[in-house]
Amino acid sequence: MRISILTVLLLSWLVGNAGRISLYQTTKADCPAVYVNCPVSCESDERPCTFTAVVKGGEPGRKLSYSWVVSKGKIKSGQGTETITVDLSGLSREERTGVTGAVEIGGVDKKCGNAVSCTTAVY
Repeated sequence: MRISILTVLLLSWLVGNAGRISLYQTTKADCPAVYVNCPVSCESDERPCTFTAVVKGGEPGRKLSYSWVVSKGKIKSGQGTETITVDLSGLSREERTGVTGAVEIGGVDKKCGNAVSCTTAVY
């Protein structure tokens, strides 16, 4: 199946991963599917928020690297890995509108779409 640029918001709980939202992006049939799993919402003062990059398909055995940025809070752990934990403590009420975790994945051709993100609500 040949797919040109396709971006699909997938409610992962429909396929057995309740409470998670994933953003999928692929640009060519021989490119891997690249997406970020993020929770439906995060609590600013309770526990850290987790974002996970997933690469499915493409060249087997390729070495991947991960470079994360977040719109709010601080990356507490995981920079350089597929999963980061974000500390959202101390956000003001006005800042609790949402947080985006974005990742650029090295080892995936830029023509395939190697940068993806996911935004979730913050309470």
